[in-house]
Amino acid sequence: MVTDFSFVVLTFNQEEYIIETLESIKSQILNYGNDLSFQIIISDDSSNDNTVKNSLKWLDYNANLFKDIKILDSKKNKGIVDNFLKGINELNGKYFKVLAGDDIFGLNNIFCALKLLDYYDIVQFTSYEFVNEKVLLNKHVNSLYFIIDTSYKNIKNKLLLGSYIFHSSTIYKKELITDNVKNFMKKFVMCEDHTLFYSIFNENKNLKFYLDKTPIVLYRDSPSSIGRTKILSEPKLKLIEDNIKLYKYFFRICYNPFKIFYYKNILLGLKYQMSKNVMYGAIYNLCKIINLYGHYIKFKFKIEKHKNREKFLEIYNSLNEHLNENNQYLQRIKDLAKSFISQNL
Repeated sequence: MVTDFSFVVLTFNQEEYIIETLESIKSQILNYGNDLSFQIIISDDSSNDNTVKNSLKWLDYNANLFKDIKILDSKKNKGIVDNFLKGINELNGKYFKVLAGDDIFGLNNIFCALKLLDYYDIVQFTSYEFVNEKVLLNKHVNSLYFIIDTSYKNIKNKLLLGSYIFHSSTIYKKELITDNVKNFMKKFVMCEDHTLFYSIFNENKNLKFYLDKTPIVLYRDSPSSIGRTKILSEPKLKLIEDNIKLYKYFFRICYNPFKIFYYKNILLGLKYQMSKNVMYGAIYNLCKIINLYGHYIKFKFKIEKHKNREKFLEIYNSLNEHLNENNQYLQRIKDLAKSFISQNL
């Protein structure tokens, strides 16, 4: 069964938020999805709450929106990467979008990306974040300075330094997720975005990347999220281990002695973050001072910020201008979710 567009929702213990996510999908379909057929995939990583049960209730009530519905449950928690690949393997849509089960599709039309993908391979949109019931400018908005230059060389180089493409607000061709990309990702447990886009850029030498200032996602900012929390839970430790593994890989393929020292410094920082060993911390802080390549990158980034300032401010001002209407939209989605929960769950 072939559809025009697939929604892939990645869930784990998100019973509190999943209905909001699903209501935002419904909003996209009803407002912008005329003449399109849809698949929805809920890929769950062995939740031990009512995430799957609540999703099934909502999907049963809204089954008419979709041509194909798939619920992919798991008996064992295997991590974000496995959950992502599990969902991707079931795609039947010509185009698709992946979203975490606690984030929300925004006010703007995400299907506008379909025409862009006729020319570009990857389209990075912008996003807002929200805390409780308030939409804010995404704290990572300044990172856009460094991908305004959308050349293949610049994006590939940035991915060797960090995760500069944000999966939550990116749409890309499914043909890019080859067996080689999947096999590279399978080496990791929690780090899906950085490994995905690095391996895609590593395999495709002439990718066309586009930065669009339109915000398409409201990203839930939670202090307890794996990326933000300082508590060394098992998932957090696995994420740090993944980052160590990834930067060791970058280290092995690097021949520039200054870059090698830079990667060694990053690895020391990650080991300190994981172990809280005072010796690692002292060496890391010392190496930061004498890390010539690190200082070079900071200097280069300052030049980039100056060079791209005008284009960045255009994006920033546009986001700022539409904050109020996105706050109103968020409240509508929350009200719809509350109404469904009170009547059906």
